[in-house]
Amino acid sequence: YNPSLAVKIEKHKMEVWPGYVTAIAKFEQKVMLMSDISHKLLSSQTVEDVLQSCYSSDSKAYQDNAKRKLVGQIVLTRYNNKTYRIDDIDFSQNPQSRFGTTSRRFRPNAAAGAGDAAGETMISYNEYYAETHNINIHNQNQPLLVSRPKKADIRRGQEGNYYLIPSLCSLTGLSDEMFKDFTVMKDLAVHTRVGPDGRYRNLTMFIDKINKTEKAVAELRGWNLKFANDLVRVQGRHFPAEQISQGNAKYSYDPRRADWDREMRGKPLTEAKALKTWLFLFAGRRDQANAQNFVQTLCRVGRGMGFNINQPEVVEVESPHTNAFTHALRSRIRPDHQMVVCMLPTNKKDLYDNIKQICCVERPVPSQCLISKTVSRQDRVMSVATKIAIQMNMKLGGQAWFVDIPFNGTMICGIDTYHDSSKKGRSVSALVCSMNKNATQYFSKVTYQMNHMELAQGLTINMIAALKNFHEINGNLPQKIFIYRDGVGDGQVDIVFNTELTQIWKAFKEIGVQYNPKVGVIIVQKRINTRLFTGGHSIQNPPPGVVVDSVVTRQELFDFFLVSQSVRQGSVTPTHYNVIYDSMGLKPDYYQR
Repeated sequence: YNPSLAVKIEKHKMEVWPGYVTAIAKFEQKVMLMSDISHKLLSSQTVEDVLQSCYSSDSKAYQDNAKRKLVGQIVLTRYNNKTYRIDDIDFSQNPQSRFGTTSRRFRPNAAAGAGDAAGETMISYNEYYAETHNINIHNQNQPLLVSRPKKADIRRGQEGNYYLIPSLCSLTGLSDEMFKDFTVMKDLAVHTRVGPDGRYRNLTMFIDKINKTEKAVAELRGWNLKFANDLVRVQGRHFPAEQISQGNAKYSYDPRRADWDREMRGKPLTEAKALKTWLFLFAGRRDQANAQNFVQTLCRVGRGMGFNINQPEVVEVESPHTNAFTHALRSRIRPDHQMVVCMLPTNKKDLYDNIKQICCVERPVPSQCLISKTVSRQDRVMSVATKIAIQMNMKLGGQAWFVDIPFNGTMICGIDTYHDSSKKGRSVSALVCSMNKNATQYFSKVTYQMNHMELAQGLTINMIAALKNFHEINGNLPQKIFIYRDGVGDGQVDIVFNTELTQIWKAFKEIGVQYNPKVGVIIVQKRINTRLFTGGHSIQNPPPGVVVDSVVTRQELFDFFLVSQSVRQGSVTPTHYNVIYDSMGLKPDYYQR
């Protein structure tokens, strides 16, 4: 990243640093450089500013709040432009704390008060930063941030934790509040969402600069290497639009947009439930008109879909605060309620989380939340109500639409893990499995894990439960199982193969000795840096349905790239699929379709 080209967005106290991400690897035909433009987002505020915003006279409340806001965040130390992950906050230390070092050229990585071993000098953080970086630390009461070393740091000889000064650290990335703020995202998009033409221009300039820098050319010449002057050309294929079935109707869509909102309007859903008894909550008189309009529109669009919605039991919550909503829910939810719908005044995370906690755990009932602002515009309320009605029907067990899946007796599974930064390394792995031919009804089960285990544990138990549920519904076990595994990096594929698949085979054996279904296991990678462009003179985004399975794929893998999105701004990101196990013997075309 190039700090000298940073763009300051004063309005949101943010900086955008432009840069490039690169990797050299052996692809299908030759060794190539994969490169893409990238941006680092930095807050103009320091971590000290965030700590001050958390301050409370109650010491425990202050520390809990600070840890909740900061643990798991990535920070940049501007004196050396390095990034660190905040793993903890040490409130027992401050810049006056001392630690031991055997050299005056060191990194502050030992706990304060480390022993006076032979040749070891005790020095304070104040002294270190003044001597090494010519920085004077003003606030002597700030705690220290703790960053545990990564495996690469340990290999380099790092023995203890890194201790960082909050006033010298800037937060990177976006907070949840910023991510949900439309204005912030819109202003950032001007700098970060670069279209295909601009991206192509940037990348060709980057390569041109390398090829014209004598030092770089000399270095490459020593290896008998050189870079081409242009991006690599690949041959792609474009699959036709799928036929969508909805109720008794079939329709297609514009393949350039991959959007069928308009086509599905006025058609009955494949399976619609009746919503007879439900609760609708909104906050204060200010949202009363919006609430009435939304409920009327929802009932109207529901009828057009064959989804009959009765008038709800309406509750006007006294204030927009979290406590008012949670009290209203606890006192008004009854066992006969089929659903709870909450119109929220803001998109505050704690309000949403509390509602879901009550509706999922305390008083289990399907729930739906929406922001009052999204239904305040008359020209959009019909569209929003339509999408919410579809979601509500699905949560009641209905089916919206489906595409034809040619295989009989098939179960489609998805596996992913989620890391909760606020719960000290606890993570959750989830398994979801389709239960019917149209893949519109699913069974799900989760397992809690510790210590940032990316690889799902407890898969055997979860898979056995899914297979039993499939048998109960269909009268037989699936004969074909497709397993999609998300969130796995290239370096983890072997571990997934040896660890997770072993658990799945074990589940098959425990179901029955003779049970041996055909299985396909596909790793799905969405956060990738490969970009595909189309066109000759005019560089554009490829339309959804474009597949590339040569040149930029790996020689040793059964992999392909699929463009499965349409964007109005910026460049599309293809999804990378890697089939790591296949006992079905399907052609690549079949997997791609």
